[in-house]
Amino acid sequence: MKRKIFTLGLLSLAFSANAQSLLGVQDQASLHIKEDALIYSGGELKTVADGVIDNFGNVMIVGGGFKTITSATNNTPKTTGGNFILRLWSNATTNGSIVNGGTVIKYGQLYINGTTQSEVTGIVDKEYKDNSHGAYQQMAIPFYKKKFSELSTELGANLSGNRWNRTGILVWNNSKVRFDHFNPTNNTTDIKLAGHAVANNGATSYYAIGSRYFNAFTGGTPNTLSTKVFTIKGVPFAGNITATLSGAGDGVDFGVGGKNTNYYREQYNSYLGDHWEHSSSPWSGNYGKNIYQFGNPYLTNINLKYIGTIIDNLMGVRVDPSTSVKATGAETSGVYVSYNNAGVAIGDVKQVIVRPMGTFEIKLSGPSVRVLDFGQLRKFAYEANTSNTSTYNGGVTVQSESSNKDFVLSELSTNSTVKIGNAKLSNSSVKQLGVIALDADGKELGRTYYVVYADGVSGQPTKFSSQVTANSKTIIGTFEESKKGGVDEDLINSYWLYINEANENDFKGKEVPMRIYSPDVKSLAFEILENAEDIADGQERLSSGESFYIFDGKKHVLIGNNKKISISSTDAEFGLYYGKPAELVSQKNTIATIQKPSATILAYDESIAAHKILFDPEWKKATVQVFDLSGRLIFSQANVDATKGEFVVNLPSAVRGTYVVTAVSETGKKFSQKVIK
Repeated sequence: MKRKIFTLGLLSLAFSANAQSLLGVQDQASLHIKEDALIYSGGELKTVADGVIDNFGNVMIVGGGFKTITSATNNTPKTTGGNFILRLWSNATTNGSIVNGGTVIKYGQLYINGTTQSEVTGIVDKEYKDNSHGAYQQMAIPFYKKKFSELSTELGANLSGNRWNRTGILVWNNSKVRFDHFNPTNNTTDIKLAGHAVANNGATSYYAIGSRYFNAFTGGTPNTLSTKVFTIKGVPFAGNITATLSGAGDGVDFGVGGKNTNYYREQYNSYLGDHWEHSSSPWSGNYGKNIYQFGNPYLTNINLKYIGTIIDNLMGVRVDPSTSVKATGAETSGVYVSYNNAGVAIGDVKQVIVRPMGTFEIKLSGPSVRVLDFGQLRKFAYEANTSNTSTYNGGVTVQSESSNKDFVLSELSTNSTVKIGNAKLSNSSVKQLGVIALDADGKELGRTYYVVYADGVSGQPTKFSSQVTANSKTIIGTFEESKKGGVDEDLINSYWLYINEANENDFKGKEVPMRIYSPDVKSLAFEILENAEDIADGQERLSSGESFYIFDGKKHVLIGNNKKISISSTDAEFGLYYGKPAELVSQKNTIATIQKPSATILAYDESIAAHKILFDPEWKKATVQVFDLSGRLIFSQANVDATKGEFVVNLPSAVRGTYVVTAVSETGKKFSQKVIK
């Protein structure tokens, strides 16, 4: 279903023609905004007295204020709430960001930009439901000068100043690498703590809130969905919000094995981890340093997929989680995305959305000063961008339900356009294989990733790397490879990997060893991405002409995107390959295929600004034709030499439109793909 965009004034009970004030809803009136709808206000939005906006969709206010007032003749702010409600509207079993391909809780969202905080005084009722995080619930508090006493009542949390009895409220200190705590009585989110700089009135702070008395979480196990919908009220933050990334962990000595203690006498290894720094001797160098934890300051989703293109020394991000956290705020698992030195996202790239009240972590490669513009990341859609676009527009994007693509409200954007690194398909692109472990019912139990690119490092990296280590509870992962192929015996007991990288040239055809540690795994599914975008369903061949393979303990299997294989035993020795396995190059072993389609693909070569057909290696000759959308033939060439591997398709340079490119081999195999120019 396409999103419906309305001008709020047309739906209001009162409308100002100069568009400087759009009176949303009068006393006793109500406006119901359906799921998938987007309402745009180019001026001030107000609710009056008992007027209600019940929002299951998306509301966008640009260039005006947001107010809830007591009456039409009295602009006194109404502070009790109940006027503008952000509703939950699905009852999925996961939290508001996509977790390993699962469904999401969906909710109404509010975007405010182009105004000052003084013009934003209205109260929003935000419905909140999440999985239990254990002893402490991690969350952002996206409300200006929110009183913690109100939060304590709204959550039924009975919050206190006690740090260790699961009733405390903790806030992460990026500089000191610790959680600080305070007495919530009479304090608000802009509280200033000694040794803890609070920016943006606490808008981006990362909180861990004791869940001992949470009605829905009492006695609940981690990753269990709340049985209750909480309502959190407050004034939303206005405009763009930025955070300076500087000084995280500067001067902090973690000690051997992380056994030194922080200000509160808690050992660092009891709550701190670093999945981007991996070696046989952690807790030195950059380990645990230059990590920044934030909360989403907005009542919209934020998209972290492309921030590697605007923060040049970004190693990765982690979107927090629906898993356990210790009483002092211990490290959690979650969704991981790394970035190569060109800023291309690697790993859980489809899931790197931070919901309202969600939290996340950023890891930099070293000490530096960088600025993160949160306003540039706002997004209504529930998934990271799925379209292969050459620019990333900082404006709010809206997901089209019918096509699962994003369209950009470019006329509403206040941010500049940023060139992104994932627009180009070439031999130097990032090629990613995701291996997903499934149980007998097809439920995901875990996953791991293998990526190759021209600058990737085979074996243990000694520099900037996209690798992410796996934790001890992970049931599927890979081991650090020897540069000759196979496991590096010196590192096999040091760490293993959630995301593993290798060089696509020197490691072609060599094995990355993979293991499964659960008898419940009955099949494996595969996702293949190039430059963070899916290749076609069933397709095996990448732009380089190579493919991924897996050794399942008995045979080598050629992998197609979104295909599955059954496995007979998890005790088997598994191996992943980019390029035909070296041991098969000089042998006539049969390689199993998964419903093998034609390997012919169409790719855009930015260096010549033209599309190329990359032929299936089995093709000798081909007939290439191009049709416009009406079916008119605009180009045809027979007897194309397919053994050369590629053929340049010159589409009309001066005419925008939709074309269909076809190719037929000498044996009658057909290829067809639509191109929008």
